[in-house]
Amino acid sequence: MITSLEVYLILLADSINNTLSIIFMLALTIVFLLLIGIFVLKMNIDTFSQKDERERSQATVAKCIKAIKISTIIGLITLIIVTFTPDTKTLIAMYIVPKIVNSKVVNNIPDYLQEYIKKNLN
Repeated sequence: MITSLEVYLILLADSINNTLSIIFMLALTIVFLLLIGIFVLKMNIDTFSQKDERERSQATVAKCIKAIKISTIIGLITLIIVTFTPDTKTLIAMYIVPKIVNSKVVNNIPDYLQEYIKKNLN
């Protein structure tokens, strides 16, 4: 028996995949922007005259590196999930079609209907 929840979840597969793809692209963008920020801070760190400013910029670089690590991990996890999540058509072929083909209703079609189907399909 195919439940409505199964059908609903199968139809959500493409939306979930698209959402995870967007999360991956956002994580990639964040990593890229943070790398640019670190590059700019590292280039200008020697121009700061006061020790406090240098320490703050070094602390900012450390925070950026931590954010890059977190964003990279999130990006890799979503990339793996997106790669191995089947789309809606594949899920239908995997779960719904076998249940329909193996159902008693489909297997007990009267002979005259089977002949009619064969005649009109050929």
